[in-house]
Amino acid sequence: MGLPLVGYGLGGTLLHLLGDAGTLLIAVPLFLIFTGISLSLTRLPAAQGKQANLWRDLQTGWSVLRHSKLLLSLLSLSFTLNLAMNIMNVRSPLHMRDFGRGSADYAVFEMLISGGVLLGILMVTPLAKKFSLDTLIGVGRWVLALGMSGFLWSPVPMWWGAAAIFGIGLGLLEVAAVTRSQQVVPAEVRGRVLGALMAFNALGLTLGALVAGWPVKTSTLMGSLTLLLAFLAVLWPFAIRSAQTSSTEATEA
Repeated sequence: MGLPLVGYGLGGTLLHLLGDAGTLLIAVPLFLIFTGISLSLTRLPAAQGKQANLWRDLQTGWSVLRHSKLLLSLLSLSFTLNLAMNIMNVRSPLHMRDFGRGSADYAVFEMLISGGVLLGILMVTPLAKKFSLDTLIGVGRWVLALGMSGFLWSPVPMWWGAAAIFGIGLGLLEVAAVTRSQQVVPAEVRGRVLGALMAFNALGLTLGALVAGWPVKTSTLMGSLTLLLAFLAVLWPFAIRSAQTSSTEATEA
């Protein structure tokens, strides 16, 4: 999960050193090369030799998700994160243009957020030895809300700091949440549940791009996202308690 973020950091560095045109001159041929390489990848057979049925698999995955308050809580947060990330992707370059040096400052922004995610990912292993995954997820949610609140201010250095904090929360949360969801979901439907989760996240990305295009102040959007992330952080203990109650009742039955 951390390795692709190295690419984000490298891309930000190239953008800072070479500018828009120079970075695109390097990136476009790489995409063409990797597209050619992908054609040689080995095709995997369908799971358990069954014929794939997209809609049936999505329905199965969604059925599992909606019957678990813990999974629904994780789904709500991942959807919100995808929504927030696309809003940031659209608004941050414009903000750097209006209040800073344009692409040079945006490059630093990308380097800081990707560096923060890498740091958050690295923190999971030592912290997981002392705290439960549920605790790490709860802490990560509040770190995300704290980082998002920094985008309410106009100065570029505030956005840099917010990007680093948000990235740490994102890295910490992503690893802990994915691991936790895999513990909850039975192995025989795990692929379909994660597929449904990713499909729902894609809707968040699409909605984020749509919302980012609205003629609304950036501070208003970031303030709304801060409140939403804080609300999801408050709900997390209740989701844990509900999951524990359901597990106890199932054991007793």
